[in-house]
Amino acid sequence: MANEKNLLVAEYIPPRLVKAAQGWYVVYYHEVAGMWRRERKTFNLNRIRDKRRRTERAREIIEQLDGALSSRSAAGAAVPELNVLGATPLVEAIDFAVGIICQSPKYETRKSFKMIRKLLVDFLEKKKWTGLTVSQFDSKCARAFMDDAMQRGISNTTFNNYRGFATIVFNKLINRDYIAVNPFHKIEKLEGEEKKRRPFTPEEIRVVLAEIYQTDFWLFVLVLLHRLTLLRRTECYRLRFSNFNLKEGYIFIPKTATKNRKQGVVTIPDALRHFLEDERFARQPGNFLLFGAGALPHPSKSAGDSTFKERHRQVLLRLKKEKRLADITGLSLYSWKDTGMTEFAKILRPVELRDHARHASIDQSLGYYHAEKVNQNVKVANIVVGTDYP
Repeated sequence: MANEKNLLVAEYIPPRLVKAAQGWYVVYYHEVAGMWRRERKTFNLNRIRDKRRRTERAREIIEQLDGALSSRSAAGAAVPELNVLGATPLVEAIDFAVGIICQSPKYETRKSFKMIRKLLVDFLEKKKWTGLTVSQFDSKCARAFMDDAMQRGISNTTFNNYRGFATIVFNKLINRDYIAVNPFHKIEKLEGEEKKRRPFTPEEIRVVLAEIYQTDFWLFVLVLLHRLTLLRRTECYRLRFSNFNLKEGYIFIPKTATKNRKQGVVTIPDALRHFLEDERFARQPGNFLLFGAGALPHPSKSAGDSTFKERHRQVLLRLKKEKRLADITGLSLYSWKDTGMTEFAKILRPVELRDHARHASIDQSLGYYHAEKVNQNVKVANIVVGTDYP
């Protein structure tokens, strides 16, 4: 007696799509030794996060199967293999990989990989390569993508970032058996450029902090956190008032707020404590974000990516226009972290500087350090050279 998988039927049964709770798959029958054998295959459909694109791909698969099977292929004839290494359409594969990466809870990660996805797809459309399969996008294609980016005048740092993001996308496809070789692996990093950002001078610190304190208290708090706790901008944006323990003198950083997904504790310098005891800070509910929508504390919505950067930039422009600052070249909101690292490097041991910044290595911390052109300690060092000279 024929079972469910092997049926004695006279008529052809067309393929159909099944949208099951555990995943989508295609059911079809093909003839083997006079019997129609049932098959169920996913054809990688569940790797496509966008359901509209998944439905379109399922329709394509069913049409291909229907054309191959409707004539009732000879006994034992092989069914066309649609799920082979490298056969997935390139744009579909990129969408799949980026979709997995963008499951990250980190906004910066999602932003970076949505950006590289757009750059890749725009490039493919420009070259009329959207019909390529993922395996057809080889190292020559990858090089063409990077060359196209360089022609737009990007910096070496941006080039390396693009290369890194694209490499991660295609590594994800290797891990999921879409391809065997990463087309970006042959592309070498470019030499790093000299950092344009610089720290504030003592006089600039005095002028800028006085202005910000008088005009924008929450920008002032953000500046102090960058300078004195060395917190990253994204970490600051995720801080809530309940993370501050002024009695014990530390800030608790939950793993959901950190770059490396590890929780941490940051010491609050005494120079900062006074401002955190300000009534404007102390009266806020513990569950509020410090830097929320509208550049004010907010219960749930963080400030926009450029909100405080732009407010800080406008302060610098105003002070330059009023001739209270002579040169603002190289100064930005994040210059305050360089300023703090340079200041702390002079008073902390290297290992203490690394720990305060929560870096993986001392070299990473020293990357923010800006040495003075003339080291005054070296200049006046009491070193005996000798006296028996003309």
